[in-house]
Amino acid sequence: MRSFTLEAIRILSLWSECIFGNKTKPTDSTTHTNARCQRKASRLIRLPGYKDDADEQYKFGKLCSSTQNYHIGFQWFRLAAKQDHGEAQFVLGLIYEKGSTVERDYAEAVRWFKRSAEQGFALGQHNYARMLALGLGIEKKRKEVIKWYKLAAEQGIPEAQYLLGVAYSDRRFSDYAKQNFQEAIKWLRLSADQDNPDAQFHLGLIHHKGGILERGQQNEFDWRKISDKDRISEKQLDLWLGCDTKDEVAQDFEEAIKWYQLAADQDNPDAQFNLGLMYLKGQGVPEDHETGIDLIERASEQDHLGALYHLGLAYDLGDGVEPDDDYSNLNYEVAAEYGHSGARFGMTGDGSQNYRGN
Repeated sequence: MRSFTLEAIRILSLWSECIFGNKTKPTDSTTHTNARCQRKASRLIRLPGYKDDADEQYKFGKLCSSTQNYHIGFQWFRLAAKQDHGEAQFVLGLIYEKGSTVERDYAEAVRWFKRSAEQGFALGQHNYARMLALGLGIEKKRKEVIKWYKLAAEQGIPEAQYLLGVAYSDRRFSDYAKQNFQEAIKWLRLSADQDNPDAQFHLGLIHHKGGILERGQQNEFDWRKISDKDRISEKQLDLWLGCDTKDEVAQDFEEAIKWYQLAADQDNPDAQFNLGLMYLKGQGVPEDHETGIDLIERASEQDHLGALYHLGLAYDLGDGVEPDDDYSNLNYEVAAEYGHSGARFGMTGDGSQNYRGN
């Protein structure tokens, strides 16, 4: 499973660099290679074998794209894709989604992602599910979203595993999947074991709060908040931290600490913030203000609103740190600027009752 995931990451990195993001000026060497690529393409296209060999067409498309011959590469990808080469179909979907080499066309991207998914290519399944979830180029189809994410997850795609875990653990996904504690933990653990910091954070949150996440008011969930990559937004975190819980899993601070720490070590700001709060409160660890403030500082460096607000309070009250009005007000000001309503009270001296997330 891990080897497949590494290969998937390699593929995504290659196409991000070679197809979408490589803006370097061509050197004499690459110009020479480009010309050779064009000459070779004009000869290969005449050979009968290349008209039928999807693997060779795909490989040559990669070669051309890696030397910045994107239009020629696109032509070869398309030849391979028309012969049901799953990876080539996936790449075509990316090209159409990003609008690189061709005009952006979400419907065409969906068409190629779907064909790739039907060939069993895991990243194609993942991206087709994502387009279905977001309603990009296709009508949202809730049951289909879970179906395709699950197929990708079963092939070891950590992001698909994470999204399934969230879907099974949050009541707002009830139109997509029935809330299921065991399924949620299973998929989150599989993703977390592949070092997905968001899955690690989510597992920590479940054990921290002692139950499946659930909102008192059911409403439509915006997939963009967790599909855009996979970092849980401050708004989501605020919802979850204020949620009701079911007692299908016992509250376990030590288990929460374990998963938060793994995610925090990968610079997940939500995990850094929650872990910092647990150190401040002595939940599952000895109370340690220095470590707690340090973790919250790390989260604030990534503009985590809760962290900025709590730093404002800490330096306002001198709780675990030397009082510093200037630094306190600076953190309040930045948090307020980004939309944290409590920070505005803090700036007027009325926010201390909310300290430490309660």
